[in-house]
Amino acid sequence: MPSPAAMRAAHAALNPNGRLVLVGLPADNRLELPVFETVLKGISVIGSLVGTRNDLADCFDLHARGLTRVVTEGRRLEDVNACFDEVLAGEVPARLVFEM
Repeated sequence: MPSPAAMRAAHAALNPNGRLVLVGLPADNRLELPVFETVLKGISVIGSLVGTRNDLADCFDLHARGLTRVVTEGRRLEDVNACFDEVLAGEVPARLVFEM
């Protein structure tokens, strides 16, 4: 069962023009997201009936076989505040990974 906090966090993590795909169904049949950020960042929110545990296992299998790759950029932990600025400005082309 998806939690409202998890849905809000997923929405907040999107880059401009990002897409939030909802595959879980909340018990109360409600979804609350900030409208201004959604519109100003050009975010799409769509529902999908695809996305079972088996689908996830298939995705992990594809990755384990080397058929996908995760695009990351390493950053220093002391640069965390600058990283937030980059993410909010939509300037990050990959997932940021903090290196120790």
